This record gives sequence, C-alpha cells and structure tokens, in this order.
Amino acid sequence: MLALGEYGGDLQRLILAWKNGGMLHLGARIAPALAPAVARLVEGADPAPPFLVPVPSQRSARLRRGEDHTAELVRAMERSGAGHALLLRARPTTAQEGQGARQRRTRQILLRGRAAREAGRQGAPVVIVDDVVTTGSTLRGMHQALTSAGMRVLGAAVVASARVPAQSAASERTG
Repeated sequence: MLALGEYGGDLQRLILAWKNGGMLHLGARIAPALAPAVARLVEGADPAPPFLVPVPSQRSARLRRGEDHTAELVRAMERSGAGHALLLRARPTTAQEGQGARQRRTRQILLRGRAAREAGRQGAPVVIVDDVVTTGSTLRGMHQALTSAGMRVLGAAVVASARVPAQSAASERTG
C-alpha cells in the first residue's frame, strides 16, 4: 500500500472537504498526485496500465454526499493516464462507524455483476484505490473479494493513511 501522506493537518482538511464538504471537484486535483503511486505499484507487472478499482462506499454515504467520491477519483485517475477505471458493483457488508477494531477487521466486500466476472476470468491486474486507510480492514476485504473473483491485486493506492504507531514504525526501521 502506498499513501500520499499521513491523515492529519492539511491533508486531512483536504480529504474532509472533498468527501464531506461538498467539494467533489478536488478529486480531479488529487488524482494526478496519486498516479505515481500506481506507477510504482505496477513496476515489473504487465506493460498495460492496470485496472483501478475504487473501494465501495456505503449507499447511505453516497446518498449523503451526492456522489461516490472514490469512483470519481478513479475516473479522474483514468483521465490522467494512471490506468483504466473498473467500477465494479460492490458493497461493503457493514458500515465502519461505531464499530471497534476487532469488528472492522472482519469487514467483507461483496462483488456482483458481469464486469467482475469478466475481469476475474481474464486475471486482470488491479490496483485498489481508497481515500483513507485506518485499520486496513476495508483494503483486506477488497483484496479478498478481488482475488476470490480471479483478479490479480498489485497493491493499493490511498490518499492518506492513519498514523503508524511509534513502536511499529521503529520495528520496521530496524527489521
């Protein structure tokens, strides 16, 4: 997984304005910044651009926001040449709000539709795209759903990642 930065400060304000502040046009500005992360994830893979698969939002969130912001981000990334948008009929099994870390770790994503079946039969190379990763449960659920369908997940590109605990960061540097 590659992220533009840590979820805090200006990046956090940008994401909140984009997601919940009615400033959906910011996705077109974020897309070119995220494109190099996709390029790095696909290094050494097939020469063709990968499919970009947005993490699905709950229907209630899409209705509240008036748009599926991650799908719009993927469309903007396609326009910038980062890959091909693959907008699958997918839905998370549960919402994240109000759940503890243990419940969020078991999050599953359900895929439906012809596009998912075709991409799976082709073993399509895909990069998962999300806005913010906190526990990683949504990315794990999406990875599981895509690989179970037969797609080849090359990684995930996210706009921001929650802070890494100091102990984990220290062990990664020494390990």
